[in-house]
Amino acid sequence: MNKIASLLVLCLFTTNGCTSVNTIKKVTKIAEKEWINIYGESILKKKTYNIFLIGDSVWTVSGTLPPSGWVINEKGDSTFTMNVGGVPVIKIRKEDGSIIEIYHSK
Repeated sequence: MNKIASLLVLCLFTTNGCTSVNTIKKVTKIAEKEWINIYGESILKKKTYNIFLIGDSVWTVSGTLPPSGWVINEKGDSTFTMNVGGVPVIKIRKEDGSIIEIYHSK
């Protein structure tokens, strides 16, 4: 397959339609769309996101867990809550918006 045909095939299978992803706003929009498709709307509770651009070529976006800590109820009783579980992670190619990897850590 020649280079032009290969690029066309690649563009057909990317989330972003072969458009460069150079802003945090764009990469966040792609990540949320993919996560909602897989995990449902509840996945958006994993905000705030950690967003990194690695080697000027791959965006890595991951959700975060709420902090662990002491909670005081209406009676004044306190309990320690330990938040465990995982977060969604996605790696997106900056050049064309294609998804390299997507998973949920546990």
